[in-house]
Amino acid sequence: MDEFLHAHIKESSLHKDQPVPPFFYPEEYLSGPDTVFVVRFGGPDSVSGDIICPVFVQLKLCAKISAYEVAQARSTVQPLKIKRHVVNLSEYCKHGHFISLIVSYPVELADYFLDTPLTTHKEGLTEITLTIDDSNIDDLFSEKYVNVIKGTKRLAADMAATSREVKRRRAQKSSIWDSQLSSAPYCGAR
Repeated sequence: MDEFLHAHIKESSLHKDQPVPPFFYPEEYLSGPDTVFVVRFGGPDSVSGDIICPVFVQLKLCAKISAYEVAQARSTVQPLKIKRHVVNLSEYCKHGHFISLIVSYPVELADYFLDTPLTTHKEGLTEITLTIDDSNIDDLFSEKYVNVIKGTKRLAADMAATSREVKRRRAQKSSIWDSQLSSAPYCGAR
């Protein structure tokens, strides 16, 4: 992640004169964000005055979520977890800010967060917390994209229901077979 952030923030999105992809996916075995990217805020002509900010994303695409799971998701986009992937986060937050984005759909997370979206950490960095959930997804994305997510979630639910039905039928067949075997006369050698 260090090389990714260095390339995008300090080297105009280049690494060894090659363009760097816009998204970084950290190693799965370490707790931390699911996706990382960098945003640039500024006018079309102002390059030196731009504010460049890393964004750490945690995805929770689920129908139900507990307060504990929300806290766990939130912790993965905090400096403590990010430090496992980045040596010095402050080095890439020139203006002292980073964004943590939690995407949770179709669950609504608004009740789990404080009213203020800004948190100052002991490293001197200010975290801007954003959420995309059931309460605002329709405002941020077109209906076409939201329907794709809904369709994917529906397909997963249908597959899970089908799997449960298949297991139930197998269990029924197995119990019928077992009862037939136990009532059948014994024909083997003793």
